[in-house]
Amino acid sequence: MDDDQLGYSVAKLGKEYGIVDSGDAVSAGIGAMTGTRFASFFDKMSRAGVVKRDLDFRRAYTKLRRQQGGRPEPAAHGKTSEPR
Repeated sequence: MDDDQLGYSVAKLGKEYGIVDSGDAVSAGIGAMTGTRFASFFDKMSRAGVVKRDLDFRRAYTKLRRQQGGRPEPAAHGKTSEPR
């Protein structure tokens, strides 16, 4: 994909349609998911029978955030742990 196409795609998806820059991404950045969103997603998937209800979904993510350089940054609550 050339730079012009990439720019066009970002403008359409992110700005005009609000697909990329919406929800948690507005306040926490693209790709962000809160614990609340994980819990909601897990609830929907378990009710649909995709995953078992007794699965500990909290082990599937970390609250570490990524800095621009891709290095882990502790979340605001102060707990840090490297993703496994």
